[in-house]
Amino acid sequence: MDADRVRHLLSLGRDELAAQECARLLAARPDDPDVVVLAAAVALAQERDSDAIDFARRAASLAPGNDVPLRVLAEALGRQRRYPEAAHAAYQAVCFGPEDWRNHLSYSQRLAELPDAQDLAWAAGRQAVRLAPDEWQTHAQIAGLAMDEGRRFRSEEHLAIAESALGHALQLDPDNAALMNDLALVQMARADPAAGLGTLGWGMQTDPSGAGPAIRSNIQAAVTNALMRLGWVITLAAFVPLLGLAVPVSVVSAVAAIGYTVLVCRRVQLQGSSAERALVVVVRASRLLQAAVVLAVVGLVGLVVACLPSLSVPAVVIAELSGIGVLALTMLPSAARG
Repeated sequence: MDADRVRHLLSLGRDELAAQECARLLAARPDDPDVVVLAAAVALAQERDSDAIDFARRAASLAPGNDVPLRVLAEALGRQRRYPEAAHAAYQAVCFGPEDWRNHLSYSQRLAELPDAQDLAWAAGRQAVRLAPDEWQTHAQIAGLAMDEGRRFRSEEHLAIAESALGHALQLDPDNAALMNDLALVQMARADPAAGLGTLGWGMQTDPSGAGPAIRSNIQAAVTNALMRLGWVITLAAFVPLLGLAVPVSVVSAVAAIGYTVLVCRRVQLQGSSAERALVVVVRASRLLQAAVVLAVVGLVGLVVACLPSLSVPAVVIAELSGIGVLALTMLPSAARG
């Protein structure tokens, strides 16, 4: 069927060709609701949201009680930030097609865009999972809801739910780099930067051109945050002897700084070669990160020298200045953005 060909072209991402085929089909069958809703789906794929709304409403009027046009209408309205209308359209789709998991998924997504409908969004999301436990999108929706609440309320419980749901989704779609990106963000939010970098590395290797740019940006943010922590550790460790405290205190501080660095590096290494390659690619692309890494190494060497039996004050000063330099370089992009 011609309609099946249009759907196939859409699934391949060949939106222009799909639009051409759909236009011919629509000219031949202008009052066929299946064709009109297909035109709405094509318009959505091409980000012509107003056209998608018009086609979806027309399809809904041609086939009253059909849930598919309403589901498409809900997505198009959501893109235009018309959230109450979008949620109402998604609710109607659920009423007309309660057995279709896609309707509950859409309803959950639209409810999540409303300020006071999170409980209803969770209920719709869980219903989608019950109806379709083997569809990765349902688990991804639960993860999205949990991630939002985990960040908003700094809730470890919600972040754990998000990590578990994303794990289920990746079992169903193991090559989905966007899911890997989300999982890495959750892992880093749970104070596990090494695991996050490992996941981001796999994501960048899996889909370098699609999700790759977003993943690369997140890797850079993760490296920057790790270097910032290291800068603080070096600065504080070197500041102890400068205050005139006992040598053992400075030794403990230095060992703690070096141990922290070794632990993070080892954990990244355990994530596999993909994490290491991703780190190299990202650091090479940023002069600021390169300089911060060099300064961090210099600072750690200074702390090693300071650990020797005769405390080397110049080494401590070098370490202190290096730590401050790392902090300055990692904070510079944020300061530049204002």
